[in-house]
Amino acid sequence: MELSYHVRNLNMKEGSELKCTCAHCGHSIEYTIEEAGKTLECPNCKEKSLLPLAETPNQRPASKPGQTPSNSKPVNRVGIGIAGVLIIGTMVLLPQLLHRHETPANVETPPAVLPQPPRTKMPKSLNDLKIGSFTLQRRDNDLWFVVGDIANVSDTLHRGIKVELELRDAQGLKVGSLDAFINELVPHGMWHVLARTSDPRAASVRVAGIKEEP
Repeated sequence: MELSYHVRNLNMKEGSELKCTCAHCGHSIEYTIEEAGKTLECPNCKEKSLLPLAETPNQRPASKPGQTPSNSKPVNRVGIGIAGVLIIGTMVLLPQLLHRHETPANVETPPAVLPQPPRTKMPKSLNDLKIGSFTLQRRDNDLWFVVGDIANVSDTLHRGIKVELELRDAQGLKVGSLDAFINELVPHGMWHVLARTSDPRAASVRVAGIKEEP
């Protein structure tokens, strides 16, 4: 227990007497400066007490355990909160500022791609159909086959195409006719025409015309 005390002799010479009060019973205890800091039994209650040290003119009494010094200032909680907000804001904004700084200022943004207008389809025309060579080929004794090619050289789908074929004899005179038909001819497709005849006079063939259903 810490005791309160009074100094009788301010010169603090050896043999000077000090006085303090017992913390247990309040009895006045007298002791010499040499006994300061030692444990002494109270002559009244017989409880042991620690004798306080003498205070010199240049010293202040020590604070009791758990007591806040008189010159200490309360913690400024508002200031601590503001400092915390500033630190967090710096941690969040600093990477963004560094990223902006690393981006070259002279980098050009590529021009935006303008939408292209849809490709305009040309109207259907028989000029899209290119006629190849046609021949007359004998497969059996009594059967002849007309063979030839018609190509669609456009991006247009043609439907219901009919080709008219003329059969000619050895003198070049017309002796008959044949028709060949196809439902669809896709863009850039090829139509392999195959027609059959049994006319024994046929010696050659030519394309007389080509039509397309509307």
